[in-house]
Amino acid sequence: MQIFNCGRGVHKREVVGIDRLRKLPYAWYAFTNLDLALGVGRSRELDVIMVIEDRIMLLDLKDWGGRIESQSGHWLHNGRDCGPSPVAKIHQNVKDLFPLLGGDIRKRWTGNPRPRTPRIQCLVVITAKADIAKVAATERGSVMLIDDFLDAVKTVGARVKTFGPVSR
Repeated sequence: MQIFNCGRGVHKREVVGIDRLRKLPYAWYAFTNLDLALGVGRSRELDVIMVIEDRIMLLDLKDWGGRIESQSGHWLHNGRDCGPSPVAKIHQNVKDLFPLLGGDIRKRWTGNPRPRTPRIQCLVVITAKADIAKVAATERGSVMLIDDFLDAVKTVGARVKTFGPVSR
């Protein structure tokens, strides 16, 4: 995979995950540390945006080892409250990005028929050895360990498994 850093440098906590993504097909692209502009003075950082054959994937990388659980909309890492759920954050990123991307495509595309806005999926990818069994059932479909993610996404040639919410 071709990876381009678009921010001020890769965060130390994201290096492990980004290095693991390099093993994916060379025809794919990943962009790290992008700021999603949501309006005047409003933006949100995205860890990784992957562009693959049939979709765009937003990844939030967590280099957390040990026990990860969710409780009342917050995530706990080894019992320490780490704030609001990263699943909620990444889902909101998809909701914010989809109309922006669709509007930009409609504005720029001059041919007929207009292409559809690409499918956008999101995942929280855990890059360390972790137990995610206590992540809420409502969030579990949007959380994967890095090895499971790499195995699933490598099947793109034969069609990617669907995981996480899909825009469309």
